[in-house]
Amino acid sequence: MKKITVGDTFKAKGLIAKLLTIIFLLLMTGTTVWAENQVVTIYFCGTGIKSDAYDPEKTSWKVDPELLSTMYRADTSVEIEQGPWVWYYGAWTPPKHTDTYPDPHHHHKYIVNGVGTSPETNLVDIILAIMGTVDPNLGPRSWHNVIVEAQEALLEVYAHHPNEDFTVNLLGYSRGGISAMMMARALTQPGWDFVKKINILVYDPVPGGFDPIGAFGNNLHLSSKVNQYVALYAEHEHTYQFEPVIPYIESDTTKRLMVKVPGSHETLAGNHQMDGHFITLFQVNPVGSDTRDPNFSYVKDMSRVIAEQLLTSYEWGNIPLALDTDIGTGGVNSREEFNTLLSNMWAQNYYYTSLLAFAPVWGTYDGPFSLVGRDYMLRILVPWPTNYHGRLCFVAPYRHSPEWLWPFPWYFPNAEQVYYLDQKVPRISAATWDTLQSLRGNPPPGTDTTPPAPTVDPLPPVTGECSVIITAPPTATDNVSGTVIGTTSDPLTYTQQGTYTVTWTYKDASGNTSTQTQIVAVDDTTPPVMENLTASPNVLWQPNHKMVPVTVKASASDNCGGNPICRITSVSSNELENGLGDGDMSPDWEITGNLTLNLRAERSGKGSGRIYTITIMCADADGNSSSGNVRVSVPHDQGKKSMRKIKNVRNYLKEKGK
Repeated sequence: MKKITVGDTFKAKGLIAKLLTIIFLLLMTGTTVWAENQVVTIYFCGTGIKSDAYDPEKTSWKVDPELLSTMYRADTSVEIEQGPWVWYYGAWTPPKHTDTYPDPHHHHKYIVNGVGTSPETNLVDIILAIMGTVDPNLGPRSWHNVIVEAQEALLEVYAHHPNEDFTVNLLGYSRGGISAMMMARALTQPGWDFVKKINILVYDPVPGGFDPIGAFGNNLHLSSKVNQYVALYAEHEHTYQFEPVIPYIESDTTKRLMVKVPGSHETLAGNHQMDGHFITLFQVNPVGSDTRDPNFSYVKDMSRVIAEQLLTSYEWGNIPLALDTDIGTGGVNSREEFNTLLSNMWAQNYYYTSLLAFAPVWGTYDGPFSLVGRDYMLRILVPWPTNYHGRLCFVAPYRHSPEWLWPFPWYFPNAEQVYYLDQKVPRISAATWDTLQSLRGNPPPGTDTTPPAPTVDPLPPVTGECSVIITAPPTATDNVSGTVIGTTSDPLTYTQQGTYTVTWTYKDASGNTSTQTQIVAVDDTTPPVMENLTASPNVLWQPNHKMVPVTVKASASDNCGGNPICRITSVSSNELENGLGDGDMSPDWEITGNLTLNLRAERSGKGSGRIYTITIMCADADGNSSSGNVRVSVPHDQGKKSMRKIKNVRNYLKEKGK
């Protein structure tokens, strides 16, 4: 048997070290790509809102489509179920359809209809359902029902991809925002280890007036599994039933972005009514009146842009999302578009409906602040000055106990429970764009070598008669970065006639590029429109065979502006140049300038009179032309009446001896 030496021992240790290094590198390599296995995006609607709220007629907002359901339609991921999950049956209705699985694109979506009121027991749910007073697909489902429905949808995907890791994106509005937080907490429990990363985007998350925040326990705690928490809060919402919640974030590894935007609770999701609510107990505006302010659309557009920035990013799984190309004026998903919306939405005069008497339920704006608070436990005894009408918010996880809040010296007895929103959340600003870009993230170096593929190939030409302005750059689809917007160093405005080639470049987050060309053609084919064509004189008399100067007046307008040039191109006559009885003199016309000519004052004595037809052509700078005619006549005579007048003049002169 061979004796083991010290050298052999070192060799063995070196081999073990190499193996450990290889294993470590394999593990590290594996962790860089796990986020791309399966991506599930779940949308939680707000109270009273369903998946069909993209149709304004299906909402109480009268004319405005709702944001979350609109986003769900724009998400082209595979829909998990036809659904929905009916809370009192505990089953899919209609039955689930699994023939669409497995999804080769690894993107799935599901939408949860909004929660109704939240009774404490399922018995109440059942009784109300039997009475037929509620929609069983909507509520009043409890918070638990909503989370179970979302979990069941997620499990459907997991059943077909049991060996893959999952990224779960949770989007929610209003109570749906609270559901998104609760779902994130539920996914930290045993049995959900396949969920490796959670991203949350919520719009004005509020529990509602009948759901004390203390009842949620630690369900509004965000664990380290939450990769990103992004929230937009409405600055001008003051109704005490709509005070928002800021979740308790347990780990510093969770990236966060929280900003305030103008408007009320529903403004963020698309309701453009002045007060942000349509239904109120004490209706300030007449029932059925349209108080819609189109300027509020800037707020919803900003909500959409932020969602597009996040969902199409590497960190959120590159959701295949149809971008809204009608937003802004600076290009789709660009910094210019963001800054345009930012400037416009803060430039508006936002309306407040101030009630003379306090509206205890569903008041649009608690003007005197005589009574305000969450859980019916926070009380303000004295009306506040207008400048102290800041929005209150609550920070999880504290359970509220009854307390009094005095307006002076603006002191909260328990500062860990209630805050002004201003103390916790800044206004959205130009710097928010940079934060968004950092949240989008980049794939690990070297893992992506595939360039973006143009969405439309070949690109259709862009044409115009007078000029061409390219307002919407083309896009490409990338396997990692999702939608990539084309860029070019060529001009985007063309005012000169001609054909041009624009080269578009698509660059993904890994630096891979592809190019595509597009033809731009400026070609004016519309002739000028001739106007006010006259000749002076237009009658030649006496027919004494002399040449008479004639001036033509012609004007024309052109679709591309400028002044078309008009000129005489030809002259014709209804009589022969040397016909019988005209004196046999020629030529009978001569063109002396663009719009001047000489015509001979003669006609055939045997005819009915001569008519000269003058043809004028007007041409624009691009060579398009149109023609028109004007006539000058040489009458045979002046008629019997005229001859009688001449004879009378001669007799008069003769009598006077003249």
